[in-house]
Amino acid sequence: MREQIRLALVAWQFLTRVPLGAALEAWIMWTPERLRASARYFSLVGMIVGAFGALVFFLATLAFGQTLGAILSITATAVMTGAFHEDGFVDYFDSFGAAGDRAKALAIMKDSRIGTFGAVALVLLCAIKVAALIELPIWLAVAAIIASHSLGRVAACVVMHRLDYVRDTDLSKAKPLAEKMTRTELLLAVALGLAPLAFIAALGLITLLWTAVALLASVLLVAMFIRHLRARLGGFTGDTLGAVEQLTELTILLVFVAASR
Repeated sequence: MREQIRLALVAWQFLTRVPLGAALEAWIMWTPERLRASARYFSLVGMIVGAFGALVFFLATLAFGQTLGAILSITATAVMTGAFHEDGFVDYFDSFGAAGDRAKALAIMKDSRIGTFGAVALVLLCAIKVAALIELPIWLAVAAIIASHSLGRVAACVVMHRLDYVRDTDLSKAKPLAEKMTRTELLLAVALGLAPLAFIAALGLITLLWTAVALLASVLLVAMFIRHLRARLGGFTGDTLGAVEQLTELTILLVFVAASR
């Protein structure tokens, strides 16, 4: 049990910028092996990040209205994670919009500068997220934020399980994740990631039909993304994980909007 707590805290360290404190960080005893094994808890961290974003949305909506609530919620989760996934999303779309071979695409993703495609993609991503949260009834928006964050991390785990890591540099933050997740680890990540959506369905906030639609849409998105990465890059990078996480978040929000109509 102690080792599992350590792994969950390592996942927290990797995916957020919220400090744990010197004593707890020393107790964790971070190693590359623990980081690799911590991926099973990525969706749990996503659930917590989503819960924080949902709380900010709810309180800000009560104080300032739903538009500012949506903007502040997205801002809060980006600050909490250091815009970790958004950064990967931007880098991926910069490479997606550029012509060239695999080597050029990898070089573009490694470049820290933001290009036109990445900038446009980020603006559209944030705009659609805000619009989606405005469209939803408040309690359904709260639920959607939590579900989208947890399922977004599940999507990243599936990509890690299905594809090989393609970076050669030891400087990459995702290098310890190069070893594929085991099926057992993936199943735990999926179970934790599905928990919020299952709870939302149990409460009757969305029907079982729309729950199935959300799952099917996520599966199709991840399957197409994996196929694209296999053809384009031959595997995944840290940036592509950020991209699929954000795209899955967006997909879940849009399904919730459709379910609310």
